[in-house]
Amino acid sequence: MFRGLMQIAWIASFILVFSGCFGKMPQIQYYEIEALNGVKLESKKDSKPRTLVWEISVASKIASKKIAYKNNANSIAYFSKNAWIEPFSVMVNSLALKIAGNYGILNSQVSQDSKEHIKINVLDCYFDTQRESVFIRFFIESSKGSVFIEKVELVESGGFIQIIKGFERALNAGFAEIFTKF
Repeated sequence: MFRGLMQIAWIASFILVFSGCFGKMPQIQYYEIEALNGVKLESKKDSKPRTLVWEISVASKIASKKIAYKNNANSIAYFSKNAWIEPFSVMVNSLALKIAGNYGILNSQVSQDSKEHIKINVLDCYFDTQRESVFIRFFIESSKGSVFIEKVELVESGGFIQIIKGFERALNAGFAEIFTKF
């Protein structure tokens, strides 16, 4: 009888000790980027939206839901408890549409000779832990030429949400520059 009670006590203590290890997944916080209120198309009767054909290509190292950061110049890592709400490549495409709309630019999926065409390559998008800044690098190709655009946003202290706001400001500024230049 005593032996049976010891076995039950041993099993109960085993379950109690290891119950904290089973069934717990790390909590992941998901984020998205919004188009900030920038320059809006003036509401004139004769103002017509401009049509522009563009395609966006995102480097595979940043195209997923993972949010990238750098500790040093030669390595890239991903935050484990923070992620984009959808793949970064999808989010960037929808963000570009919203920002272009703020500038009175419509994206046409059909390429015609009379329309402008640009290719937007998102080369880098990461948080640099040493500089406490967000870096975004674009390479734009068009009939007017090629342009390299880099946006750097200093991140204020105040938690991970400040890093996301840095990404938001940098991406909005980058697309604003693209849509005003082309």
